[in-house]
Amino acid sequence: MSEMAGMRHTWVRLLAVYGPGDDPRHLIPTVIQTLRAGKKPALTSGEQQWDYLYIEDAAKALCRIAESGATGTFNLSSGASVRIRDMVERIRDFVDPSLPLGFGEVPYRPDQVMHLKAEISRLQSATGWAPHTSLEEGLRRTVEWFKTKNEKVTSN
Repeated sequence: MSEMAGMRHTWVRLLAVYGPGDDPRHLIPTVIQTLRAGKKPALTSGEQQWDYLYIEDAAKALCRIAESGATGTFNLSSGASVRIRDMVERIRDFVDPSLPLGFGEVPYRPDQVMHLKAEISRLQSATGWAPHTSLEEGLRRTVEWFKTKNEKVTSN
């Protein structure tokens, strides 16, 4: 029996993960930081439907995959999509409900992905994992993290 025979292969397709420590160039951190600066973010019309997963849920899923010995290909996401406009409005409401949003100020790119949602039942049945953090709670934690991070930077 060769060494390769004992090797297992797992491929994880990670969709849109967000949360504390996210790349500041991504949509959620950009919107948070722009609003926290009291500015209006320039946005598309926001009709895209995207599947976002909170970082802690993603980390727990990866641990479950490793611990379970599951093999094959798995989609890692929340399994539900949200309209970008609704998500951005929630972020704005956590920062300051009175701030304006620039919906429609940016045209869609020609290659704009309008619908992004993954089927996660294979991952769930192989590992018993399910996402636990609602989008509302994940966004609240993310806004709070950026607020705390910025307060630490300005107090140093």
